[in-house]
Amino acid sequence: MVIFLFIPTKTSIISLALILFYILLISFFSFNQILILIFLNFFTMLIDLQLVEIEYKNSHFCDSKIAKDIRIKPDIVEGRLLRLYNDSINNYKCILIESPKIIKYL
Repeated sequence: MVIFLFIPTKTSIISLALILFYILLISFFSFNQILILIFLNFFTMLIDLQLVEIEYKNSHFCDSKIAKDIRIKPDIVEGRLLRLYNDSINNYKCILIESPKIIKYL
């Protein structure tokens, strides 16, 4: 524990909290329960639970996202990994759409 005196404050607090969390996790849960928690964490990369539905002012994916309305509507949606893939494809499409406009001003 003396090492935490030589580490910057924010890092030492986070590291100490993680170590305590792991100790509590191991002491209160069995090995099978910990494996189930790890599996559920990876499972959210494929399927995710969305608790609210946000309606945006602009519907096109290149426009900035400004929230217009929010409703509590639980739904099962695509996971984080699939959203990351789709968002990156949409970002490339936006770059291709906006490139001629940017090049024109250069």
